[in-house]
Amino acid sequence: MICVKCGQQLNDDSLFCSSCGTKAAEPVSASASDVFCIQCGVKLPEDATFCTECGGKVLPSEESEQDINQEKADYRCGKCGQNLNEDSEFCFSCGAKTDMHTPPQEKEEEQENKAIDNAPPAKVITEKPIAETYLDEPQPPGDTPQNKLVMPLIGVTAVLLIAVIGLVIFIMINRDSTPGNEYLPGPTAGEGQTVGPQDSGTTEISTADYFVQRIRNGHFNNHPGTTIAHALEAYYNNTFWAHFSDGVIDYVSFHGDVQREGYPEPVTEQFIFQFTTDGASFEPISYLVTGAMQDVVLMHEIIDSIVESTR
Repeated sequence: MICVKCGQQLNDDSLFCSSCGTKAAEPVSASASDVFCIQCGVKLPEDATFCTECGGKVLPSEESEQDINQEKADYRCGKCGQNLNEDSEFCFSCGAKTDMHTPPQEKEEEQENKAIDNAPPAKVITEKPIAETYLDEPQPPGDTPQNKLVMPLIGVTAVLLIAVIGLVIFIMINRDSTPGNEYLPGPTAGEGQTVGPQDSGTTEISTADYFVQRIRNGHFNNHPGTTIAHALEAYYNNTFWAHFSDGVIDYVSFHGDVQREGYPEPVTEQFIFQFTTDGASFEPISYLVTGAMQDVVLMHEIIDSIVESTR
């Protein structure tokens, strides 16, 4: 059957032209030997190679027509499923516009492509360069640049600390034997010896009295012929001695009044003596006038002048 409007060859049961959509007319018979254009369906002479209407290739034989029909069978109507020709614009069964339906295989590929396009973007994972990855990974102890720098510093600090401690110990051991700073202890207090200028009449001596007696009977380093008690008690008035300790080191304090030039009344002066930790020797460490600390150099000058004046 041929379309009356465009000449498209139609199936015998077609109600509409698959090319132009025109309602099909009464069936037109065609023999098996007839030759038709495969593009527009126009009947052509048997020896025609190309269509005289559209220039399309002529249907060569019945075998080729079957191959073409098989190829065209892959194109179906999207509404009723009717097999269509490749160039059909309308379904010749239901008249629906075909929109040039693609073969099922291409249709599936198109759907897959749409699914891929509509899928959410995949997370891109980028690999770090080998050097950067190595730096980001935890370093084993001892291999980091910080550790390589800290360990030598700790060693140097430890050596310096040990050296300082050794120097302090050396100074403490040798301080009492330094010339000019050594004060010779007097005879050890014995039974019946008293503390202060007056005899207390005691026959036993306490710890405090023992250290006070050590100072009183001792001698200044530069004046071995005069005891400390003789020099200080002859120079000052209202003298008294006191002992105190911090639990490690023992101290003895001497207080006395004296008239100094520039003062309208007598002033109270104080000397503090410090024993070594083993109690083997002692030295004066402080000189105070009316409670005010004086210079150490001045203290030694006062001691020399007191000893000289009381010989």
